[in-house]
Amino acid sequence: AVIFDRSGFTLADSASSAASVVEVWGRYGIEPSISVAMIDVESNFNPKAVSVSGALGLMQIIPSTGRFLSAAHGQEWCESMLYVPEKSIMFGGYYLSCLKKDFEGKVSNANLYNTALTAYNYGPSYVYKNLKDGDVISDYSAKVLKKAEYYIREHGLL
Repeated sequence: AVIFDRSGFTLADSASSAASVVEVWGRYGIEPSISVAMIDVESNFNPKAVSVSGALGLMQIIPSTGRFLSAAHGQEWCESMLYVPEKSIMFGGYYLSCLKKDFEGKVSNANLYNTALTAYNYGPSYVYKNLKDGDVISDYSAKVLKKAEYYIREHGLL
């Protein structure tokens, strides 16, 4: 079944495409509904998306973060790799998993995804600066989690 059919990229043209995202992010301990919701919110499934802040590709990764992520995967850095759906998905899943690990024990378990998602969008330094005031939750994290609920309800992604 086709779950998404938006500009430029269809995750579920085949079951293997959807399974690929779920499998890759599953290795990083990220729930399937979160992975698909992030791609939706970040780029509307457009692998050529470019934000006003210079973030690129499906997962809207800024080049400086992309350089770090490519090194973490033992790959030679090239900015254009952020437009390759498989790389963007791999890098985005890995980065979110790193952020979740960074904030474990620093925020309540109930707000771990909120905090990691906020750090993904605003940057970890923003979150660390604001942690002194309690858990950090943003409109972005609320939007991703609301989309994740939609993908659970409408498409059975858990």
